[in-house]
Amino acid sequence: MMALGSIPTITMRTTTRLPPQLQAEAVEIVRERYADFGPKLAQEKLLELHHIRVAKETLRKWMTLAGLWLPRDQRLRKAHQPRHRCECLGELVQIDGCEHAWFEERGPVCSLLVYFDDATGRLMELRFVEVESASFLLGFDIGPGSPPRRRRRQ
Repeated sequence: MMALGSIPTITMRTTTRLPPQLQAEAVEIVRERYADFGPKLAQEKLLELHHIRVAKETLRKWMTLAGLWLPRDQRLRKAHQPRHRCECLGELVQIDGCEHAWFEERGPVCSLLVYFDDATGRLMELRFVEVESASFLLGFDIGPGSPPRRRRRQ
């Protein structure tokens, strides 16, 4: 007999196991057609095209067991190869612009163009212009007798 005011606790445990043949079929379809998909998209495709209903987390577990999915903490971090600085002053001059109300209410909104040298990291020139355009960008001179070189991205 229960005391007054006590609430019985009910423990419910789900025992709905999916059949092993469903797991094998789903994993085989994912392996053949959706190997580069994540669990969420693979789950949507299984339901939409193959009429196989399975929870995303269940499919994630199956894909992990089958070697089709790596959990985030087991993935290799992508190494970004650094771009080495140019060797000579003026070999690569980078230009960046920013439109802003630089002079507040004392003047119109304008763009500040910043020219900086890649080899030294030195600011070569700062210039206020009305609009950031090619005519202003190409008018930069890095020094006597040395025109700026264009460098193609590789």
